[in-house]
Amino acid sequence: TELSDKNADFVDGTFTAPVSGLYLLTFTMYNDNVLNTITTFDVILALSNSGRKFYLQNVHGAVVGSNSAMSAALIAFMDASDTASVSVQIAGQAKSVDIEGGDSANSTRFSGALLS
Repeated sequence: TELSDKNADFVDGTFTAPVSGLYLLTFTMYNDNVLNTITTFDVILALSNSGRKFYLQNVHGAVVGSNSAMSAALIAFMDASDTASVSVQIAGQAKSVDIEGGDSANSTRFSGALLS
């Protein structure tokens, strides 16, 4: 659910920089039913310029169980039309994780804001 998009910069979970500048990119991800048989749980904030990626790697030990959350923030220079997106890669015997969505207080959020 998209809560606010003043410039139509978010489409299908991807943020597109409308102008060149420094951007604050943040996400909070709420997870549920993370099983202890997951061996890898990587969260990746990927930027299209130079293929740059920000990783939270192997966070599964911190999030096993129910109702866990993780957050990160990054300030990055983006040219106009550069994109940023968040993805999850999991591996192991169980490859199923519930990522909470919607507009409740415990929903996954991703935002991009021009700083300068």
